[in-house]
Amino acid sequence: MMAVIAGVISILVLVVQLQTAGGLVSGVGDSNIRCLERERKALLKIKQEIIDDFGYLSSWRTEEDGVDCCKWSRIGCNNRTNHVIMLDLSSEQAMPSRGNLFEGGMPKSIGNLCSLQRLDLSINSLTQPLTDLTQHLFVNCSANTLEFLYLGYNRFSGPLPDFTRFLFLKELYLSHNQLNGSSYGHLPNLLLLSLDGNSLNGNLITSIDHLPNLEYLDVSSNKFEGVVSESHLSIFSKLQYLDLSFNYLAVNLSSNWVPPCQLNTIRLSSCKLGPRFPNWLQWQKNVIWLDISDNEISDIIPSWFSELSSSLISLNLSNNQISGILPVSLLNSAVFVDLHSNHFKGSLPHFAADTRILDLSHNMFSGSISSVCNITNRSLFRLDFSNNLLSGSIPDCLTSMVNLSSLRLSNNKFSGEIPTSIGSLNILESLNLHNNMLCGGLPLSLKNCSLLEFLDVGENRLSGEIPSWIGEGPSDLVFLSLRSKFILWKHTLEPLLSYFNQSVGPFSQLYIRSGTILPQQFHCYGSKQ
Repeated sequence: MMAVIAGVISILVLVVQLQTAGGLVSGVGDSNIRCLERERKALLKIKQEIIDDFGYLSSWRTEEDGVDCCKWSRIGCNNRTNHVIMLDLSSEQAMPSRGNLFEGGMPKSIGNLCSLQRLDLSINSLTQPLTDLTQHLFVNCSANTLEFLYLGYNRFSGPLPDFTRFLFLKELYLSHNQLNGSSYGHLPNLLLLSLDGNSLNGNLITSIDHLPNLEYLDVSSNKFEGVVSESHLSIFSKLQYLDLSFNYLAVNLSSNWVPPCQLNTIRLSSCKLGPRFPNWLQWQKNVIWLDISDNEISDIIPSWFSELSSSLISLNLSNNQISGILPVSLLNSAVFVDLHSNHFKGSLPHFAADTRILDLSHNMFSGSISSVCNITNRSLFRLDFSNNLLSGSIPDCLTSMVNLSSLRLSNNKFSGEIPTSIGSLNILESLNLHNNMLCGGLPLSLKNCSLLEFLDVGENRLSGEIPSWIGEGPSDLVFLSLRSKFILWKHTLEPLLSYFNQSVGPFSQLYIRSGTILPQQFHCYGSKQ
């Protein structure tokens, strides 16, 4: 989920960049702007040769009131020369119900826009080999002016083309295609390189060691290999965004290395950083997004890390063997927190008031979870404290977090009753309270959680009536577990509920038609008997 959110943030950054071109006039309004006839014909030929089932290019017309292509949608012209310098055929602003704008391949005539500086074809279903598109651009004249090329989220295939001929290229965005290979040429002016989500392979270092001006580098989710050392990264004095995650890389940086750059985003998941906690992070003062998950780190969090964490928005240390007690103030600012599958112990720290995702599962935290009540602005939508040593009652403050969609407190030592106010979580989809010491019955108010799909309250000390609404709804319920080895899937739920009038353990007798239960005699204390 956090990875998915980071990718969204990256796309939003690129969209903002698209909208800030100097000297650009979008095609609305100014009657003094007239595009060149040659470029108008090139655009009409593009329209003729691509599949536009939903009429996104309906303003591209030949009638008298539509001859000025600088007024067409998705076109930008220079306000001095009237040349077309921006062409945006992405699906970023398309209606979601209609899907992608275009499919197939782009026509050769796209290369006839000789002053084109920005070309955005991202988020479509373009399937041609990428070498064909770059050849169209180069054979004509666009390669001489192109600075920003956005081709992400398509199905371009084949090897990476040689972009060396695009001398002025500053930003190259090829994410989430079906590309292979590793070499893309020499691009000394490149500031942004995004290659994530492909099948690129080979030695990463030979692919990036000639790009000293990079500010943004994302090569995650590929098949790059090799050892990355401080000597390789020391050339990037301007780098701000670094993502090497999910390759076959080993990032081997000495403990006394001082990076030459100040990064705001560090994503190094699955990069074999361990076993020591990466000491070079202490020199980073601007980090807002940090992901060093799944790195075989078996260390404690150093004291200097609290200073770095004061600026964090997102922190992911999951799937390591990091141990010790968390500093109380460690999570004061981060709103996306994932520390699952480590060896943290002790009391829970304080949380930011606007926390949105909080996953501390599979650790050894103990004590109450009252500190979660610090989250006051109702922004929390996923909370996972499962598989710890937490105890006490489930606090009522959880039920005021009206945007919570997933609540997982299983395999702890919680006691007391399930709060009746839990029914106020109207968009709750998953509730897992399995294997605690909870007593009492299922609150009738759970019926209000009409979006609930997963409900597991097994292995507790629950007694009393099983509400008849379990057979009637919630309508989205697909998994129900009331006790150990008693699981109902949606396809068996209704016939079993109409059939059962037999003993089901802690819910001693079940009569769906009358809704009465003869419970075993358990007292609602804080421990099982």
